[in-house]
Amino acid sequence: MINKGSKLIQFQRLENIICILLFTALFMIVLDLAISKGVYKISIIVIKAGVSFLLLKRLYEYVTQRKLLLPSNILIAIAIPVLLILLDALPQVGLSEKYYIKQLISAIFIIIAIWMIPVEWENKVPGLLRYCMFALLLLASLSNFVAVTVYSLKDGFTSNPHYLALQAIMVIPVSIYLFKIPNILSRTLLVLIIVMELYLLLVSQSRTSWLALVVACSIALPFFSIKLRLSAVVVLIFVPFFIYYFGILDADVRIDDLLHNLARDERVTIWSDAITMQRDSDVFHWLFGHGLGGFVHDFPAYSSFHDPSYLFDEGIDFATPHNFIIEILYTSGIMGLMLVSIGEALFVYALLLFWWNTRFDSQKSMVVLILVLFVAHFIHTFLTMSFFSKQAIFFLAVFVGVGFYLFKREKYLTGNSDGS
Repeated sequence: MINKGSKLIQFQRLENIICILLFTALFMIVLDLAISKGVYKISIIVIKAGVSFLLLKRLYEYVTQRKLLLPSNILIAIAIPVLLILLDALPQVGLSEKYYIKQLISAIFIIIAIWMIPVEWENKVPGLLRYCMFALLLLASLSNFVAVTVYSLKDGFTSNPHYLALQAIMVIPVSIYLFKIPNILSRTLLVLIIVMELYLLLVSQSRTSWLALVVACSIALPFFSIKLRLSAVVVLIFVPFFIYYFGILDADVRIDDLLHNLARDERVTIWSDAITMQRDSDVFHWLFGHGLGGFVHDFPAYSSFHDPSYLFDEGIDFATPHNFIIEILYTSGIMGLMLVSIGEALFVYALLLFWWNTRFDSQKSMVVLILVLFVAHFIHTFLTMSFFSKQAIFFLAVFVGVGFYLFKREKYLTGNSDGS
């Protein structure tokens, strides 16, 4: 009996070590999405190995003790990328792209890894998650701010101004959320972070990100008290007006250019060409798509917009139509588009239902934060990047994983389970 107890303690320690490694790897992945230095590759390996070990343990407990393997909501979520991969494997689909398949598989592991973070850590190490988020924001913001202002790297440490903007619209809402930390130094640093990110957001000149941030913050208004709602409305109206009126960092020039040349914008041309390409599909490809590498391979023959600054090594002008509905429709067909649309709609519905039913304010505020980030991310990535890129799919996986973590945390807080 003593030997069994000793082995159990050792196993629990190993499980805790694996969870710590998963937590660290997730921290590094999100940081890498900000500074784009390839750290995520090592982190993904750690996550896949750690999650695989814990899943084997849960499988053993399911077989021997009939314990829950994975909750149904997670099984539904991971079924969507699995089905997208299976659609890609159909014989008549066309060209497959291993890079996109790897991203989908990694997203599955990220979702499960976040859900596997022990809820008990919040009691054992109070403030752990909150201060890790704070450190993440500070590192990401300071890194790119220094890169832009000191080293004159216009896109910071990222490879694209839209990636720099994406970081900003993710960091600003989280910084506002963390402002409840009862610490003057922390609040001062959060204000500094918000200022740095606003600067980076304007420097990026990404108009889609400006739109995404304003719309996403507006989504949060119904969840606020009347007093706070009025204050938020004033800020949402005054700040953009102030920036536009005084032409800070040429924001007015960018907006005026869009308004005056909307019909001639490069996106409109790309969408038109991509739709023309889609119309040439037969019934099978309308339903199941041309494969995850289909758009990249087929679009040059239809593209009427060519910009040398966008050329890739293969000589392709654009790898994405800057509209991931068109992209998913072409690569995965109507079936793939329905999978993604229904999956995202169900996730938002689950969050709203959860917000309505939970009696914990901390849970409610986290739900609102996830919704804001989800909407900002959706609008920005929808208009700028591939759905299957790591910046898009990894952030989406993080939101879904955090949502499921909150569902698990609810059971722990209400005492209905041990949170596992």
